[in-house]
Amino acid sequence: MASAELRIAVLMGGISPEHPVSLASGCGILSQLDPQRFRGFPVLISCENVWIWPTNPALFPKEMTVAQAEAWLQHPPEGWARARFDARSDKTGEPGSMLLFPQADVFFLALHGVGGEDGTLQTFLEAAGQTFTGSGSAGSKTAMDKILSKEKYREQGIPTAPWIVIAQDDPVSFAADCVEKELGLPAVVKHPTGGSSIGVAVVKTRAELEAALVEIGADTERILVEAFIPGREATCGVLEGYRTALPPTEIRPKKDAFFSFEEKYKQDGAEEITPAAFPAEVNAEMQRLAAKAHAALGLSAYSRTDFIWTGHALNALETNNLPGFTPKSILPQQAACIGLSYRDLVTQIIERALARSQNQD
Repeated sequence: MASAELRIAVLMGGISPEHPVSLASGCGILSQLDPQRFRGFPVLISCENVWIWPTNPALFPKEMTVAQAEAWLQHPPEGWARARFDARSDKTGEPGSMLLFPQADVFFLALHGVGGEDGTLQTFLEAAGQTFTGSGSAGSKTAMDKILSKEKYREQGIPTAPWIVIAQDDPVSFAADCVEKELGLPAVVKHPTGGSSIGVAVVKTRAELEAALVEIGADTERILVEAFIPGREATCGVLEGYRTALPPTEIRPKKDAFFSFEEKYKQDGAEEITPAAFPAEVNAEMQRLAAKAHAALGLSAYSRTDFIWTGHALNALETNNLPGFTPKSILPQQAACIGLSYRDLVTQIIERALARSQNQD
């Protein structure tokens, strides 16, 4: 098959709270596929895990808005297929499980959070012998788990904030006592598999701490609590195939104490400065640590690691194995700083997926 005939299925939406962000990423990717090389089409995944896609990709108009995607999820257009694929329960990869599956040469994963970024879908696609973008199942599972990630950071000497893990069934008063004794306040309470800063609370008082432990612990067996480290936030992407990580971005929240969901995605949200306005040696160290985190977590293709700079030291916060991919997202901003356009970035990631698939054959 000639490269001009390659079918790129862009998976977007999904079951996580990051569903709207994923739709924006997917629409951006579709708009930037090289028409001389690829035929793209969307695979829209609802919050209930229902998948819809055009059965004849050649008839898809090449671009789509988030509003159209949302409308089509409610009322699929004529000629679109509709099915349910639960990667969490079907990991066999038997041929029968793929009979109605979208037919594509590469699946571009524009998903975020649980069900898309945590290794479940990657496991399903690997078992079925499908080519997809981003990291494999093992690295994705590790990076999505903030507790496991911090353990990997520690093993590899990557500085990160002190932390403890609270069990869901620990009495709230006992858990709060442990946090105050071992970390002190303020502290940061996190859902271990949350994304886009969903399931994160910066707590300053005992009452706020107990409330956050109850709220965030409602749907997770483990709660991550970190010492709060004041400083300037930053993030640094890694794109394999380059000698160093991408230029870092400084993030300056305008209202919240950290880079919250609202600061990330609202029009009047955080200011993002690329390259970061830090001393050159700090940016270089951030690039080194981002590349080290990428390797430590077993990731491939691309990732983005978040940091805090205290003015004296860098601390890694977490690593995103499928970071946002809208035209205004941070990774495309950083790629632009090295002369890589959004379209070229999309192309390189597809090429990386194809190369990995060929090496595995």
